[in-house]
Amino acid sequence: MTTGKHIIFLGAGASATSGYPLANELRLRISSERKLEENIPLELIRPGIQPKEIQAKLFLENTKDSRKLFRRGGFGSLDEFCKLMNEDDQSHVKQMRSLTRLALALHNPEDKFENSDYYAFVQRLFKPDALGLFRTDIRVFSYNYDVYLDYLLTRAVEARALDRRTKNDELFDTTTSGFWSFCKTPDKNLNSFTEKQSAFLHLKLHGAAYPNPCSELPDLESMFGLLFENEGSLSRLSKLMTPDSLSKPPPIIFPWEVLDLTSGSHPELHNPAHKLVKAIWSRACNEFTDVAKVSFVGTSLHNYLHDGLARIFRSRSGLEKRPPAFVIVNKSEPDTLASLSNCSGISTACGVHRTIQRYEKMFSVRVPDIKVVKTSPRPGEIRIMKTFEEFIAEEMVPFQLGE
Repeated sequence: MTTGKHIIFLGAGASATSGYPLANELRLRISSERKLEENIPLELIRPGIQPKEIQAKLFLENTKDSRKLFRRGGFGSLDEFCKLMNEDDQSHVKQMRSLTRLALALHNPEDKFENSDYYAFVQRLFKPDALGLFRTDIRVFSYNYDVYLDYLLTRAVEARALDRRTKNDELFDTTTSGFWSFCKTPDKNLNSFTEKQSAFLHLKLHGAAYPNPCSELPDLESMFGLLFENEGSLSRLSKLMTPDSLSKPPPIIFPWEVLDLTSGSHPELHNPAHKLVKAIWSRACNEFTDVAKVSFVGTSLHNYLHDGLARIFRSRSGLEKRPPAFVIVNKSEPDTLASLSNCSGISTACGVHRTIQRYEKMFSVRVPDIKVVKTSPRPGEIRIMKTFEEFIAEEMVPFQLGE
């Protein structure tokens, strides 16, 4: 039996059990000072003369105009804001990226790690009969800004290593989407990273909300220590509310900033992070050419994802292949959906319906021919599930293609 490649797209819903906000809650946190302050320790924002108190209030004051612009413009998400703002508003764009990093750091998911689906997810990514080897049939493409999964994957690799004193740069690059080594070596050739390989890979399609800018991530401590290991909330948040954090936003980078997409935008490759994210998209396209199963976990596939998805999906163009199997994981999907053609409203199922309909030739299947099933799907079928936990238990088994 041949095992097919399974590509899993992760959206905000995948991080929900780790305590991270879904789209609307994140929007409120970055646009409303009241909503933001509800989650910041009182000791940090009360009137006072301590340097941390002054610094935090100054941070909120300096970002007030950006938050007001975001709210008054009726923007629904950071990607929408970043795409539509013109060149004169780039200072606001930088500040909203920094605010997003702060909003995601308001809690430490390790404080309630037992609630997170990511622990079971990480476990299923390793070969069951090998201590430190990832499975080679799964690729994870994430739209999430938070870096909790990056941390758990990297920590697991380090813990499972036979010699824990050594650092495997190549393996850490697979868990951090290349941020581990390529940001430290701006002139490093990225060609090898973009090539398809028979190995596990975690790709951050929209970059990541690391506590430091790309050029200042020399080791695991600087990448993850502040967010998940050594700091209480007061110390963690105060370090993310400095003047330096506003002038050096995290490497949250969208495809239209690094690729020539249909929007007519011009890619900017002026720093290592932009070059890396462009390489991430190239690798995603290369990996997608022979996909056998595609899963969408907790993502709505809204309009601002379409241009980037089109770039990935077009990588199958002209290839005579069987259609992939599809899985949708979203708690809001109706249980009674019998066909993708019957979906209505804004949902992952409708997003998948529109996506497949637009790229039928690339998926080698017509939407009316896709059968909705209740068990693990075969090529050309789709399964709709409610929870990430259920998906991990039932849909992360190796996908057998047959002889």
